[in-house]
Amino acid sequence: MTPQPLQGSRTRSVLLLLLLVTGAVLVTPAGASSLDDGASPQAIAASVLASAETMNGSRSLLSSTLLDWLDRHGEPALQGTAGPEARTYVYVSLTSGTPTSVLDSRLSGIVDRDESSGLVTARVTAGELEALAGMPEVRQVREVDSPVLAAGKTTTAGDSVLRTDLLRTQYGLTGSGVRIGVISDGVESLAQAQATGDLPLGLHVLSNEQGGDEGTAMLEIVQDVAPGAELYFHDHGDSMLEFNRAVDALVAAGCTVIVDDVAWPREPFFEDGMIATHLAALLDSHEFVYVTAAGNYAQQHYQGAFRDDGEGFHDFSGTGSSRPYLYADLPAGSTLQVVLQWDEAFGSAADDFDLFLVDARTGRVLDRSTDQQNGQGDPLEALVWTNHNEDLEAAIVVLDAGGAGAGRTLEVYAYPSSTAGVSDENLVPDDGIYGHQAVADVVSVGAVSAVLSDQIEPFSSNGPVTHVSPSPTVRQKPDICGVDRVRVSGAGGFKSTFVGTSAASPHIGALCALVWSGRPDLTADEIRNALYRSATDLGAPGRDTVFGWGRADAVDMYALVATGTPTPTPTPVPVTPTPTPGAVVTPTVITPVPTVTSDTGFGRSTFGRHPTGYSWSGTGSPTYTVPTTTTSPFGSGGSSISPSTRPFQRWYPADRWSLSR
Repeated sequence: MTPQPLQGSRTRSVLLLLLLVTGAVLVTPAGASSLDDGASPQAIAASVLASAETMNGSRSLLSSTLLDWLDRHGEPALQGTAGPEARTYVYVSLTSGTPTSVLDSRLSGIVDRDESSGLVTARVTAGELEALAGMPEVRQVREVDSPVLAAGKTTTAGDSVLRTDLLRTQYGLTGSGVRIGVISDGVESLAQAQATGDLPLGLHVLSNEQGGDEGTAMLEIVQDVAPGAELYFHDHGDSMLEFNRAVDALVAAGCTVIVDDVAWPREPFFEDGMIATHLAALLDSHEFVYVTAAGNYAQQHYQGAFRDDGEGFHDFSGTGSSRPYLYADLPAGSTLQVVLQWDEAFGSAADDFDLFLVDARTGRVLDRSTDQQNGQGDPLEALVWTNHNEDLEAAIVVLDAGGAGAGRTLEVYAYPSSTAGVSDENLVPDDGIYGHQAVADVVSVGAVSAVLSDQIEPFSSNGPVTHVSPSPTVRQKPDICGVDRVRVSGAGGFKSTFVGTSAASPHIGALCALVWSGRPDLTADEIRNALYRSATDLGAPGRDTVFGWGRADAVDMYALVATGTPTPTPTPVPVTPTPTPGAVVTPTVITPVPTVTSDTGFGRSTFGRHPTGYSWSGTGSPTYTVPTTTTSPFGSGGSSISPSTRPFQRWYPADRWSLSR
């Protein structure tokens, strides 16, 4: 962003603040140990304004990070063995209606493209990046960001908490005939987990180019819960485009349950992005259940109306704090990623905010994101900073650079590395779910502990989801809770106690496969509805924005579907959905089914705590007559999913996310 010229009394205030911060910097060397009081808000503001005044307004189509890379691309550390041909990985967004072929003659390292969104990923040289900045067909160029993951034999403790073990031991369900796909970082130590018997030898790996073993741990949970299911894995890819391809590949392979634990930090917060839109379309046209980790961001999130402190800076202290910003402890060697968005539509943002990371003791600006929003930009600023010096506390600062931010809602996520931490000062957990986790028909999973299974994990992301484009809507999320703090084998050095919504989501996906293996005639909608209807209500009565419908219960879920088609889940819309009849297949006899043990809380259900006050007035749970024996239409288990017709090619660069500051 390019700050507007400072005028009048604000200029005089800035000059005074500059004098204050100059004195502070002169007497305090950078990197010194932290003082009790630190820099005053005025000193921090002055340092930020001084930094903003030095920004170059040219090449405004490029993000701040790419501008820095251009300035530094001649450094030997960035050239490596490539010399002047050093490349960086970027998203190129084109103006509406422009075909991606316009870039074919301009870029030598195109990786992927999506015509519907006018988006191309490419590895570009400095010269190509400069040329992109001058093309009228180019709307914006931004660096590709890496995703974040919501992170003898072992058996998951979640099996007994969710009662999935009873579906196997008492009712003979194993997930047989169902294909389950998992998307995560990697299965680098797959052979080790197979050697201990924690994963089957027949597991299908479609792509494993990213490294890591969170995928291995997730698959172990799925295998424990649904040992008869056929397992597939695909890594999350290098970009949002490649993530969509991963979903396509699993659907084409016949997976009718897909589970992921992936979030792309720069997907839109206030609207559906390209992943959400793509996934929603697939769910409309194919018969499968998609399960995702809701996220671990309740203690890393802020949302609130812009509050001008009088100098154009946002005052985060609406929660009663004495300090006005967000804060993070960054030990030496740690990294912090910060993403700011506000409630304007992508591609047409006109209000201009800037994001800064500042040493809270000295006021020194550590990093900044100052992209320009001029009516065709995205309402997005993001930075990634690594502390290569001594331990410090950093302040996250937002400036209304355009001066027209009054009335806007700001949202900030801070993603610290494992050794760093975000202070709870001024954080707001509510409305902290975004991306494909917010899609209506996606099962978004929160986490309760296997030790205290009636309590939400403090980090588990809270709903609802507020969108402003294309029209104002509020979606109720999360949907359900699974279990974390469970044991996995620890293959490849992965922690043997698996914590997070990444551990909760595979439990839910495997549960859906178990039940579907007993009733393969049901639709994906009916499986989801049974999951929600049978949940053990936790938290506020009915559905809420912390637990969703509650903690999943396998026995009650199977009871709902074993004798007939389940009633659809009520949703906050005026139209009552009608269940779709299942396919007719050859029945076989199975063992007796359980009875429903209690009312599942589907009486009058109040949705969330959002000021719009959505509510739904429903009826009580139906009564089911359970016979001594029953028949289950259990066919061969073959998939009815048609392959994706969307061709693609994948090229994996050796160094994927090369930008580091």
